[in-house]
Amino acid sequence: MGMLVFIRHGLAYLATPKTGTTALEAALRPHCSVEVRNPPGLRHMSARRYQRQWAPFLREAHQFHGETMAVLREPVSWLESWYRYRGREQIAGTPRSTAEISFDKFIEGVLAEKPPAYADVGDQNFFATSGEGDVLIDHLFVYEQFDLPLAFLSNRLGRDLKIPKANISPKRKIQLAPDLEAELRSKRAAEFALYDQVASAGHLQANGG
Repeated sequence: MGMLVFIRHGLAYLATPKTGTTALEAALRPHCSVEVRNPPGLRHMSARRYQRQWAPFLREAHQFHGETMAVLREPVSWLESWYRYRGREQIAGTPRSTAEISFDKFIEGVLAEKPPAYADVGDQNFFATSGEGDVLIDHLFVYEQFDLPLAFLSNRLGRDLKIPKANISPKRKIQLAPDLEAELRSKRAAEFALYDQVASAGHLQANGG
């Protein structure tokens, strides 16, 4: 799924990868005014890139002054989803495949200064914030409370959205060594803190509402 802009409804949906957003595509696409699907860097553009490049374009081209929203996922679960996704048969044998490596090795790659291709997945905190603690997305939700973003979208669009199951990654037994999890939580403390803040709020509004 890519970024979706609903001009009439004053909303831009920024698509965080591996947060169930693919399943939203079929329900949301018929109602959007602008859809960005390619390349991946634009499809999953960060909030700071949106503010720097797309918000000015949308204001100029469409007189759009709407809000933004996105969904985050519990960070370990988010990385597990990436690990499963990159273990799919279609990319087996390529540098991006996790089919032949353990989850521990994948996490070691994620934590490396220069992650290998199979572990180069980004960071949800980078996606949603300025990098200095400021949340740049107006409405943030979490995947684990999916009824809340669905209710928000249904209300904003004036439609009862039905979400089909889609893009199911291969099932693999996941285990993470405790010391690696501790290192992950330490090195990505800002991402875990942001997730906890949004999960606690249910619906985090950047303006403090």
